[in-house]
Amino acid sequence: MCPRYARFHLSITINQSITVPIEILSATEVAGGKAKIQFNSSNVTVEEVTSGDFGAPIANINNGEGFVYVAVAMATAVGESEAILANLTFNLTSTGNTSLHIEDAELNNESGNLLTPATIDGSIDVYPLGDLSGNYGVDTSDATLALRRVVLLDPTTDFDRLVGDMNGNDRIDTGDATLILRKVVGLT
Repeated sequence: MCPRYARFHLSITINQSITVPIEILSATEVAGGKAKIQFNSSNVTVEEVTSGDFGAPIANINNGEGFVYVAVAMATAVGESEAILANLTFNLTSTGNTSLHIEDAELNNESGNLLTPATIDGSIDVYPLGDLSGNYGVDTSDATLALRRVVLLDPTTDFDRLVGDMNGNDRIDTGDATLILRKVVGLT
C-alpha cells in the first residue's frame, strides 16, 4: 500500500485552539518527511508546530499567506506503520470552513530514499458558540433545537455539546436555550 498522510475533519467553536496531528499511514521504515499545509488564514491561524514521532520539526509558519511548511528527519526509522509527522496548533479566529490542503509532501527512509505519499486533505469547521443548527450563526432556531434535545425529541450529539453547551456543564439543557436567546437579542 502506498504511504499517505491522513485526512482529518474537525468541528470546533470560535476563539478556541485545536491541535491537529499530521499523520502518516501505511508506511514502513519512515525516518522523516516534509509537507506544506495550506489553510484559510481569514478564519484560522497556526500558533505553533510541535513534535510528533520524529522529534522536533523545523517549521515555516506564514499566517499571512495561509500556509505552514514542516520538515523533520531522524537517523533511524520510527519502526511503526502509522506515525505523527508533527502536530499543528490552530487558533480559530472567525466562523466558517477552512480546507487543510497538503501539498509538496515527501517521506524518506533511513537510507535517504524518498517516497512521494498520497495525500488526503482535511478541513476545520469553525462555529460560533450556540450554533446548534450548524449554519455559522446563532438564531432562535438554535434555542428551539436545544429545547428539542432537552425533551429528547432529538438525540444529543458530541457536536451539540461542543457548540451548544453555553453554560459549560457538558450537556444541553434549558439554561443553554436561555443563553442562546440572550445572545440572539444582544444581552450577552
